[in-house]
Formats: sequence, C-alpha cells, structure tokens
Amino acid sequence: MKIVVGNTGMGYYKELEDYDKYIDLRNIPELSIIRKDLTGIETGAAVTISKAIEEGNEAFLALVSHCKNPVERMLWDCRLAFDAYGTKHSIRVREVEEFLYGKLLSIVVLSYQDLIENQEHDQLSQLKCPTLLSSSKQLIQFNNEYKPVGEPITKIGGVLQASGEAIYVDDIPSPNVGQRIAFGVADTQKRAGAAANLAVIDYDKDNLEPPILPIEEAIERSSFYTVPPFLYPEQVGDFSKGMAEADHRILSAGVATACALAAYKLHRPVRMYLDRKTDMIMAGGRHPMKITYGVGFKANGKITALKLDILIDAGMFVDASYIAEVVIEHVAPTLGMDVDAIRNVNLHTHKSLDFFFSSVAGEPLEYTLPLIWDKLATSSSFYNTIEMIKEFNQCHTWQKRGISRVPIVHEVVMRSTPRKVSILRDGSIVVEVGGIEMGQGLWTKVKQMTAYGLSLVKYGGVEQLLEKVRVIEADSLSMIQGGFIRGKL
Repeated sequence: MKIVVGNTGMGYYKELEDYDKYIDLRNIPELSIIRKDLTGIETGAAVTISKAIEEGNEAFLALVSHCKNPVERMLWDCRLAFDAYGTKHSIRVREVEEFLYGKLLSIVVLSYQDLIENQEHDQLSQLKCPTLLSSSKQLIQFNNEYKPVGEPITKIGGVLQASGEAIYVDDIPSPNVGQRIAFGVADTQKRAGAAANLAVIDYDKDNLEPPILPIEEAIERSSFYTVPPFLYPEQVGDFSKGMAEADHRILSAGVATACALAAYKLHRPVRMYLDRKTDMIMAGGRHPMKITYGVGFKANGKITALKLDILIDAGMFVDASYIAEVVIEHVAPTLGMDVDAIRNVNLHTHKSLDFFFSSVAGEPLEYTLPLIWDKLATSSSFYNTIEMIKEFNQCHTWQKRGISRVPIVHEVVMRSTPRKVSILRDGSIVVEVGGIEMGQGLWTKVKQMTAYGLSLVKYGGVEQLLEKVRVIEADSLSMIQGGFIRGKL
C-alpha cells in the first residue's frame, strides 16, 4: 500500500516495490484546504504548490492604495513553519534584460551614487568609505597560427549530454568491500531491483570479536595492516606454469561473471544495471582518514622538518596537497606572516623535485618553477589585487574578500594512444579516440585539432573543415587497446 499525492516524490523515491493498493490524499478535504485567520495561514499537506503560491500572493503581496499613506506597513511578520519552498527567488524584468542583452555597462553608464542613493542606514554612515565600483575589461586575442584550436566554439557533445541521451558506463564494479552474495535477474530493471531488495542476509556471528569501526578504536586496539596484501602478495609455487598447464581459466571479473552466469542460465543477453542510489552506496564517498603532523620551521617560514602519521580506514592513498596546505596555514599565523609568503619560501627546488620526480625533473637549467610563479603573479596583478582587497575589507564591516594561489606540481606522462580518422568520399571526416567525453570537452579539442591538422595538407578555410569533422563514440572493436582517459592528448 502506498500513499500518493502529486508526483514530486518520484525524484527521491525510486519505486523499487510493487504496490497493489494506493491511497489518494486529494480526497481528504482537511488536507486540501488553506485556512486563514488572525494568527496566520495554515496550508494543508495536499495543497498544490501553484495553489499555495496563488493564495500567498493574495495574502502577502497586497497593493497599497493611493488614497492611503504610502508608507503604511501592511505586513508585520511573515514566517514559514518549515522550509517547504525555496528561500531564494528569481526576480525577472524581461524587457530590461532584453534591452541590456549584449550591451556594455561601465562606470560612465551607472554611477555608484545613483545605485545607493537614499538606501543606506543612518547607523552605517560612519562606516561609509568612498570607493569606486569594481570594474574589469578583457580583450581576448586569438592567434591564427593554430586556427581553429583554442577558439570558443559550441561544445561538441554538449547537446547530447544536456538532453540526457549520452551513454555512460553504468556497470562499474563495486570496491572490494566484502563478497558479492547474490544478484537479481528479471525481465525489467525495476523488477530486478525489487528482487534484490527482498534479499535477507543472515550472518553467522558465533565466535566473532566486536567489530572495529572508528580509526580511534583501531589505534587503541592496535589494529593495523602493516603491509597491504595487494602490495606484497605471497606467491606459492609457479603461477605462470600452473596457468599454462590448466585446462580452464577463470579471471576475477565480478560484473562480467555475474552477467555471464545469468546469460548462460537464461540463454539471452544480460546487462548489469545499477541505479544511482546503489551506485553511490557502493562507490561514492571518501574513506575516513586521520593525519597527525609535527613540523619544524625557521623564522623566515622555511620548513626544515615534517613528520606525518597518516591513518587510512580501508583507503588506498591520501591527497598530500591537502595535508601540505593545512601545515602551511598553521605555520603562517604562528609566525605572523602571510600565507602566500610561506608558500613562496617553500617552493620546490630542483634538488627536491629530482628527489620526488627523478625521471622527469630534467636538468637544473630547465627548472623554471620560481620563474613561472613570479610571472603569473605579475601577469595577474596578484599583489595589486591583494592591496585592493585589504582596502575593501577595511571599508566593509560584514562583506569580505580574499585571494589565494596554491602551487601544484603534477607529473604529466605523455604516451602514445591510438586514434582513428576516417575520410569519407563526400569529404566528411569521422574521428574516434580512446578517451571518453564526460563533460571535459575532449571531443571539442579533438575536432579542432583534426581541422587544424587537415588544413595543413588541404587548401581552403578551416571553418569548412570544422563543419565536416564528426567525433563519435569509440568501442573496443574499432579502437583496440585504447588505454585510459589520462594523457589522452
């Protein structure tokens, strides 16, 4: 049995169960009325949103008559009993928006005095600081040498993704938390999900110790995995020889094995499907971690020693940049220095870079990180912006601004990846690449690079070539050994 009213619940409740009885709340009069009295307005649970808005407009948006005092207060207090409706509402002035569309508004058109005239509170006049509105203007120039690479064009595949018709991989295997117990097979995805929810698992708890769940409890009971099994496996015998002599081989592939078993039993193709809720339970979230650090540093902010105790609850690795920034943010106030100054002092040297990335560190003369760090600060007017922010924060009591920059050193591994370019008789070009378009604009870059490359060997404008290039989904038959998404370009 299910209680229904409207259809907004479909966004949360995924209808995994079958119901033979339904109760429609619209037939209960008490839940479909709006009661008004001196104490306020009471809205029934089954009242539609449109009806509630209509009644609310009549109650709260009363027009003040021209015959009455125009400053008369019509509404003393308005309160929602619960957050039934959003607290932010868009206010649209359609004709003004259409008139201003595409036009340039500068300080000449709108002055700061006109914007705030007669709108400030008397008690805030002493805090007033005469400043100009923030303004900026940027003129982007494109180099035609690599045209059309880098030009702003419509995102390739954007319409497909926005329409919901893009095909994604939805049979991602779960992380290795326990063993797979069973899977539901049915003629529809809805019935298969309902069958899986009906499963009841009874665990044998005899002779089992209490589980260790929090990291703090694991520390108290000295429960650590010194060497993870997947890093240092123990090999007994000659595995390669045993596999070569075997008549049958089974490789661990949970999703594929489940589909294969169901297909064998039912004599028909089987596709594994995980709804979003199940997918998030199995693969979503982050593993809990606890980091304790000890740091030593000089008076100028140079860090000379750092010791970390990292505890990971069933995780693989930790994002070290987060730990580094926490340490930097701790050192700066201790010395009374700016955080950016601490980062500047502790930039990688070529010696430290060679220690962590010896294969790609290069020669000392090729080390340009401090130079790039300073050039970016100059080109972006970083220090001038800091002074403007300080002045702004001194003149505003409640509203504050800030700016920050964080150095990141990332090893870029360039490797060859297969791609396929098909030039058809009608002059159109079809391109397949190993990377997956998932919103990052891969297809857009590939289309531009293809048009640029073909423009070097074919006369004519690149605009015509850009219209003829089409990027399509690749598969393991047309793109053998396509590799993974990283380093695709």
